[in-house]
Amino acid sequence: MNRKLGKLPVRHDKRTILFKDIVFGVTPDFPMALRRDDRVPDVTSMYLNDQIGDCTCASIAHLEEVWTSYGAVRPLLTTQEVIDFYSAVGGYHPGDESSDNGADMLTVLKMWRNIGIGQNKRKLDSFVKIDQHEVDHVKSAVNLFAGVYVGVQLPLTAQKALDNGLGWYDVNHTDAGTWGGHCLTVSHYDRSGVWFRTWGVLQRASWQWWTTYVDECYGVISPVWVHPNGLDMPKLREYLAAL
Repeated sequence: MNRKLGKLPVRHDKRTILFKDIVFGVTPDFPMALRRDDRVPDVTSMYLNDQIGDCTCASIAHLEEVWTSYGAVRPLLTTQEVIDFYSAVGGYHPGDESSDNGADMLTVLKMWRNIGIGQNKRKLDSFVKIDQHEVDHVKSAVNLFAGVYVGVQLPLTAQKALDNGLGWYDVNHTDAGTWGGHCLTVSHYDRSGVWFRTWGVLQRASWQWWTTYVDECYGVISPVWVHPNGLDMPKLREYLAAL
């Protein structure tokens, strides 16, 4: 199966809100195992990420799948809407391979928040940066936001594992990025690891693999997501918007 990468190096902005500073400590207790994407099929659209490096934008669509209970709340994003957004954020011109250069996650998040994606210009409310090495923060964010937006430096062993239908467990602290940068989402975890959603499927990985290869992680606040435990999401959105 063809798979394209497309996450550019981490971009930093000191103005980015940090999850640990303003959210962690007031969130509900998180369970040791949680699946927020249980209404989403295990296999969904790739949003053309098998042909172009639009992973940063395809991952938006995968989060939308979770927030909308796979289209029950509002229509799913189409592949064309994802490609149009990738063109806007990354300068991609369909049919011109030289313009397929990927995008950085922070720029994508800012454009998603400020301009929106799709014909109806769907916008996020806000986003927060999570320290990917704080696994409890990651779990808490999945519980609170129904998923996290994740960047990894994939090793070549990850490609081999995918080709053989295996999970991501092998860890080598010197091979990060030997395959390249990629953007994925996580809405499902347990004590031993996570299930990434990428290329339209779920991919298992251990927490040790996560802490070795993940190089950025964000919690994204959706205007359509309603926390099942009754957390006051409008109040949280209002608070973050005022910062």
